[in-house]
Amino acid sequence: MSLKYIHNQIMPAQKSFYLFIYYIIFTVFVCLVFSSLATSFENSGKLEDGLTEQSFQLTVTKEQSPSVTVKEWLDTVRKKDDSFLVMKRDASYVSKEIFLQNYPFRLASDEKIEGLPNQSAFVDESYKQNFNEGSGKPSLRAFGKVYTVYATFNNPNDSLRMNSTIYYTMNQKAKFEGDFLIDGIEKKKLQEVVHTFQMQHEGVDLELTSNQLSLMERITFVFKEQMILLIVLMLTLILILINTIATIITWIESRKEEIHIRYMVGGSYQRIQWGLLKDYWFIIFSSFIIGTIIAYAIYQIQLFDTLIHTFRFDAVLYTFIFCFVLGTSIAYPSIRYYYQTHIVKKERKR
Repeated sequence: MSLKYIHNQIMPAQKSFYLFIYYIIFTVFVCLVFSSLATSFENSGKLEDGLTEQSFQLTVTKEQSPSVTVKEWLDTVRKKDDSFLVMKRDASYVSKEIFLQNYPFRLASDEKIEGLPNQSAFVDESYKQNFNEGSGKPSLRAFGKVYTVYATFNNPNDSLRMNSTIYYTMNQKAKFEGDFLIDGIEKKKLQEVVHTFQMQHEGVDLELTSNQLSLMERITFVFKEQMILLIVLMLTLILILINTIATIITWIESRKEEIHIRYMVGGSYQRIQWGLLKDYWFIIFSSFIIGTIIAYAIYQIQLFDTLIHTFRFDAVLYTFIFCFVLGTSIAYPSIRYYYQTHIVKKERKR
């Protein structure tokens, strides 16, 4: 048995193994990145402070200086609906003024809460060390006032936007202006309330908008949160596009004698191409399975827990589609190019 024969037998297997390892590493990386991106995109659809997708933002501005209070607005709303929630944004996302009208406040209780007593607050459980444990209920000093802690909650942190940590009783005597968040009222009813209120109070301008982010806003949120991973992914894809073409060409080159023999015994271009693609798809599929197992193991041992916080099985499907489409879109023209330049061209010269 000649050394050339042995080399011709070992070379294709060796190059196939290199391609196999290459796609395992690629699958591990893409699977973890897609899991992280899918989770971030899902969380971008969740609103802060436990608000639902049916919530609205009301922006109140005054062209003049009419003496309109928050209580007048709340009284108008109560005439239309007996169960709703209103929050007013403070100077920061740390706190919000809150008004409850027989409404379930998710972060504090699953039951409907009739209302929050004056000088009371819902407070994040992590703030317990700041409570004043006197007689009766604990209290908390914030914004220059002392608030009785009505209830505590565990902040879920499942939104890309900042959840507030303190919700305190809304000052109904304050001027009705600024940004308010409203939940629990149907859009049609709320539009009627806005129209009625504007008719009764000239000089007050109310702008009602959905609190749900648009698709582009959600993508922007994801990009900001996952910027490091996205930059690494883009750089990796550039290197992959360059290296994959070279790897596939080398893999095809290692099988040149096999391809030539198939051609000489009457194999058509379509059959030769189909045979190579089937072998290539088998490499992708088998390396994908092993790569997914390794990616899941990496997630379980929390090797990159600062960047990768979750492992999603729907991301596994996205990864397979991505690897299959990318690999095939590179392999097909590479096989065609090699066939035309190394087989057909040589035969024409003869």
